[in-house]
Amino acid sequence: MSEGTDKLIKRILSDAQAEADRILVEAQKRCDEIEQAARKRVAEIEEEGGKKAAQEENDIIFLAKKNAELEAKKADLALRHELIDEVFSDALSALSSMNANETADFLQRIIDRETDGGETIHPTADNRSIVKDVTERLNVKYKETGKQALLLGDNTDDISDGVIIAGRGFIKTCNYEDLLADLKEREIGEISDILF
Repeated sequence: MSEGTDKLIKRILSDAQAEADRILVEAQKRCDEIEQAARKRVAEIEEEGGKKAAQEENDIIFLAKKNAELEAKKADLALRHELIDEVFSDALSALSSMNANETADFLQRIIDRETDGGETIHPTADNRSIVKDVTERLNVKYKETGKQALLLGDNTDDISDGVIIAGRGFIKTCNYEDLLADLKEREIGEISDILF
């Protein structure tokens, strides 16, 4: 290598070493600043710690009370729903154990409420004779009011009690369990007010 190239390389290395030294000094200075800021922040946190701990303790107690109240309300609500479910279960048992006259009166009210005339009423095999009598009674009433007569359809195995009503463009299942479920959904607020 020539003497000039050698001097150039030495100068570049010297400049690089000086730049590295300068960066190292700046980095150390920045580290010292960060360390001082961190110590200051730790001191502030320690000072605030007592106040914060007391506030956190109060917050924890407040939240615990609120959670306990919420759990108590949820338990109360669950008990109320259990009671309502029990009432409807008892109602279903009562409907299922009606005698022939009670069944006829009940089905007549249901069929009269759910029909406008011209519908076909499909009974279960067990209540066919009752539904036949009910349909005949309603047809007398419907004739007086100008409504079309109801038709007695085939027996259905789709339900165990009640009837299926088929009309123009609709089929309505009127078994006891579904009727009670509809009633419960419509009247749950009022039922809750009565029971509680």
